[in-house]
Amino acid sequence: MKKNNPRNYWTFEKCREEALKYTNKKDFKDNAGGAFSIATKRNKWQGELYVNLIRKVKPNGYWENKEICKEEALKYEKRSHMKRNSGRTYIVSKNSDWLDEFFPLNNNN
Repeated sequence: MKKNNPRNYWTFEKCREEALKYTNKKDFKDNAGGAFSIATKRNKWQGELYVNLIRKVKPNGYWENKEICKEEALKYEKRSHMKRNSGRTYIVSKNSDWLDEFFPLNNNN
């Protein structure tokens, strides 16, 4: 039996349904690579599909709050994970000397 060709599987409607599951392009790409690369890049549907994937911009000074940064840090096991996935929070926390508090020395990688 012949396998389904991924190019034929990801129609515009299927890609749109898949894109609606995510709030940003990175999550869409990481979790639905087929829909992201085959359909959006090859068929140039980005403009139509990415309307709902625009990241919400935080107001100026949002990450300057220690409690907000601490809440974000709790999502990550290590500093390096926070740096990779939440760069702005990492930079503010580092510059404010909060990283040692958020990530004890025995778990600071």
